[in-house]
Amino acid sequence: MRTLIVVLTPDKRVSQTVGSRKTSLIPTAIRRKHTSLFIASVHIGSEAKGVDDVLCLFRKMDGNITGVIVLCDNRLAEIGAAITTPFFTVWYDHAFEGKNINNYFGMVIGKVIRCFGALSNRFDDEKHRKLLILPLRNFRSGELNEIHLLFKGGVTPSGDFSTTLDKLLKRLRERQTPKVESPYKTTFIVDDKQRYYEYGNEKHAKPDTKIPPHVELCAVAAIYRFGRRYDSERHFNVSLQKGEISGSFGDCHNTPTDIAPRSHINMFPNDFMA
Repeated sequence: MRTLIVVLTPDKRVSQTVGSRKTSLIPTAIRRKHTSLFIASVHIGSEAKGVDDVLCLFRKMDGNITGVIVLCDNRLAEIGAAITTPFFTVWYDHAFEGKNINNYFGMVIGKVIRCFGALSNRFDDEKHRKLLILPLRNFRSGELNEIHLLFKGGVTPSGDFSTTLDKLLKRLRERQTPKVESPYKTTFIVDDKQRYYEYGNEKHAKPDTKIPPHVELCAVAAIYRFGRRYDSERHFNVSLQKGEISGSFGDCHNTPTDIAPRSHINMFPNDFMA
């Protein structure tokens, strides 16, 4: 797995240090274990890159990058908050807790890689991945909301991260069931509105990301979830236990979309509907 650590900083000195020292900022033991781990910086300087500018940089990243960790300066609140769902985002103290930059980033990266590794181990198994990439706006469940909370405020890299994630995934898995009156053994994930989500294998559509009406986050969230790249061409088939499904659904930029009665909805993980 090719993983990129991106340091977002308004401090030119920090950006230059990351650029010059590169992987030497990563503890030796971690570099030896994760040989496809790289580090880069994005300087948010006086030109005041906005959220969309930063997201555009991520959208254009090399397609071979399968993991993205963002270390975000805690002064960049607006930008950091906007990227915590697609990327594994961790806030860092711009004062380095009184340490020098090498020691501080070495400490932070060590903790972050352990947590990101725990997520990646689950993400690599489709039985977990299909739960982690459920459409966040439309799949209604407390368990998915709690999983999202682990990431959307910025990850707190602690020793109980993997234990907490496993407990929530176990609870979410308990929502899986076949349709009672169906002759097929297809397993669905059922939300609080009794909508049945099947992660389909078919690839007959792609999420639209044209700007406008979409925004940069629509495109980035169509590729990454919680720091891991997923198959952007697969979608969920959303249906009811029986009969046709219809109603108002939030799309990838949270615009209400009215769906006329149909057998099922093609819904991508970023909530785009085709």
